[in-house]
Amino acid sequence: MTAPDEPARPTIAQRLRDLPRQGRELFLRLARQHTGPGRLGAAVALGALLGTTPLFGLHMLMGAALGRLLRLNQVAILAGEQVSLPIFAPFLAFASVQTGHRMRYGAFLATTPTTFDLATASDFFADWLLGSLPVGAVLGAVLGVATAWVVRSVRRADAEGAARLGPRQRWTGRGRGHGLGFSLFLGTIRLLGRRGGYALLWLVLPYYVVFAPSARRASAAYLSRVLGPRGLGARWRDHWRHLGAFGRSMIDDMLLLAGRDDTLRYSSDGHDRIAAAYDEGRGVLLLSAHVGNRGLAGSRLNGMKVNVVAFENEAATIRRFLDRHSREDVPRVIEVSDGPAAAVSILSALKRGELVAILADRTRGEEVFTVPFLGRTADLPAGPFLVAVVSGAPTLVTFAPKLEPDLQHFYARPLPVAAHTPRAERRAAAEALARAYAQELEAFVRRWPYQWFNFYDYFGDSDPTLTDAGGAAPGTPDA
Repeated sequence: MTAPDEPARPTIAQRLRDLPRQGRELFLRLARQHTGPGRLGAAVALGALLGTTPLFGLHMLMGAALGRLLRLNQVAILAGEQVSLPIFAPFLAFASVQTGHRMRYGAFLATTPTTFDLATASDFFADWLLGSLPVGAVLGAVLGVATAWVVRSVRRADAEGAARLGPRQRWTGRGRGHGLGFSLFLGTIRLLGRRGGYALLWLVLPYYVVFAPSARRASAAYLSRVLGPRGLGARWRDHWRHLGAFGRSMIDDMLLLAGRDDTLRYSSDGHDRIAAAYDEGRGVLLLSAHVGNRGLAGSRLNGMKVNVVAFENEAATIRRFLDRHSREDVPRVIEVSDGPAAAVSILSALKRGELVAILADRTRGEEVFTVPFLGRTADLPAGPFLVAVVSGAPTLVTFAPKLEPDLQHFYARPLPVAAHTPRAERRAAAEALARAYAQELEAFVRRWPYQWFNFYDYFGDSDPTLTDAGGAAPGTPDA
């Protein structure tokens, strides 16, 4: 008998090509270990403690070893160690050196030493190392408790949402945020400023990159439609850039709503169209989407009565936030539930000559129009477009891309809506309006692909988990 052929050993080139896949599998395996809220909080706390020490070059090795020894999530430790990033390191180093010097000598170190030689350097390092322990412990405790609280809150909200929903539900209308989170977030941004808030994203984004795989898959699927096929490294960079744009948009929206947007510049191509339509007295319907800076249009509608449509899960949170943090001209929030009440409220507001703003790019199990979008078909909620046709109010599509780090641009385009449409023709007219809206939306995302913020399976290939709170579409009125 002949011995069976041994499998061919992979070549060096094959092994090198396989390294990215093996690295990704290792990273994901480590990320999925020890993911209880308490253990994740402890891991972030340990990472922050290690990152505060002056043992540069050893942080990652120490984190991996201690994580394995203490059975903590090693990716979360790595995230905590990012406190040693250059933007934070000088402040932590200064606090650590001063604390260590005070612990050793009972007084703070002079900020301008007269000499700096080998002996002084070793003494300086000793101060830094000693002081980094209490400073890192305090910082780690704060970040660890915050991490455990956030993880526990998010999972509780997800579990409650899953218990309420059927298995075929695509999007719940409920995001991960809530009133306290909004308040803490805005308070932090007020303290640090807009650019400080942007810097904080470097600490927040790794969590979502690692622990929100459904959002990552949805981002990759969407970007592949706009940018074409991408390699593994490019896909991860794209997802990081995509989430970063979303985080910066949230910060900008918060500051706009709170009236603290003095560090941003604006350009506009369309506010005059909205004002002219508003002056007609027939009401104005603004259809936007989860793209760009969604709060920019409303922040510039001075003197107009504005209504914002939101799902019932988010309406109370939005209302509390607006009442607490906004300027005096707070928009009225119209809640969308499963009945026709929202459509009646919207039509009533338009009849009074008021302005109604709707994010019309998401569905929640209601009637839909299927329209061409990004080379495929997508479902849009029928409600907003039927409201436009039934009311006959001037209707505009509005988007606000960020053109530069400090420059926001707003534009509005009129959509074809007749002042009166016979009942028998309303559904066809509404579907044509949905197609026109989809064309405007596709033009936006092709020009600014990273400013699309639907982090779920938009085309219905799988059951996603949404990571963003959002606006709503009203129920379908009688057509």
